[in-house]
Amino acid sequence: MTCALVIASHRIDTMADDELLWTYHPPRPAKPRPGEPVFTLTKAHRRIVCELHYHGEFGVEALFLREREGSSVATLIRAVAVRWGELKRADLEQQGWR
Repeated sequence: MTCALVIASHRIDTMADDELLWTYHPPRPAKPRPGEPVFTLTKAHRRIVCELHYHGEFGVEALFLREREGSSVATLIRAVAVRWGELKRADLEQQGWR
């Protein structure tokens, strides 16, 4: 298959498809970045960990990890993410988590 640029029914250039992306290199896999631990709660041999993950210009994410499941909130301001984590912690402590 070939690609051609056609303007007003005049063929200007033709090239093979495999030449279109000759400079393409797949991106390297992203390295996982460790989160900043905020606190850890335990209850009956189970653990909940709260971490802050920074995403550069995209903001901060407060992430709760509980036995292979996670919930998070992403914000642009670190203080908001920390406050959300504190509120979730208070709720969990009322449910018996220490």
